[in-house]
Amino acid sequence: MPATVHCDIVSAEKAIFNADIEMGVFPGEAGELGILPRHTPLLTRIKPGTIRLKLPEQEEFEVLYVSGGMLEVQPNSISVLADTAIRAKNLDEAKALEAKQKAAEAEGNKAGNIDFAKAEAELSQTITQMQQALKNLKKKSDGIMAIPSINTILPYEIPAFLENASMGALYELSQVCMENARDIYKVLEKEYRRQYGRQLTLERIGEVAAEPRYPDSIGLDPDRLQQAPSQILEEELEKLHRLSPLVQKDMGSKNRR
Repeated sequence: MPATVHCDIVSAEKAIFNADIEMGVFPGEAGELGILPRHTPLLTRIKPGTIRLKLPEQEEFEVLYVSGGMLEVQPNSISVLADTAIRAKNLDEAKALEAKQKAAEAEGNKAGNIDFAKAEAELSQTITQMQQALKNLKKKSDGIMAIPSINTILPYEIPAFLENASMGALYELSQVCMENARDIYKVLEKEYRRQYGRQLTLERIGEVAAEPRYPDSIGLDPDRLQQAPSQILEEELEKLHRLSPLVQKDMGSKNRR
């Protein structure tokens, strides 16, 4: 029986894949990375693309799509913390069939008459709509008085600025950072309410902090903008805690070695 290695793939929202594999192919920043059992330890970023996993006694590769993240490889385990991940088989099959049909129609129309003027007009309209959407987004973002940023801690990404640190240490660091930020904002929110008689929200955060930043992962949802910063941090901490089983498993496998 071929040798296998255990593979875990999780996003900040949920676990996506958990099984033994014979081989994995990952979208590394400098090209595809083929990982086999007993691979040399490795910690690296992965770019948006596809992950292909060869399962025992299965001819076809399991395919997943990721929007980027971090890959940690140990001789007996592979861990992927992805920003977003989805199995290929979970994609909308109806949309795939529709795209295939349109492609076939386009192929059949190559020799036919194509209304290029109409196509150009539609393209121009689409570009105009996109430009307007970008203006609206910038205007809305300016109203928040905060800068969308990428946090270089879990659960957003594995801190690359700490070399040779264990997953357990990275998890604890991230948890302490988020808990401290939450507690600081609780004090600010209490004082803000005492002075102004209203709640400090993400939309008003620029009134109490110089060049404040917020995780770009929370987006510009109007409901989120009316939440207190400490409440948002509590929700982000819950995302971090969902990674705890994976971290504990990683630490356990290292202790056994």
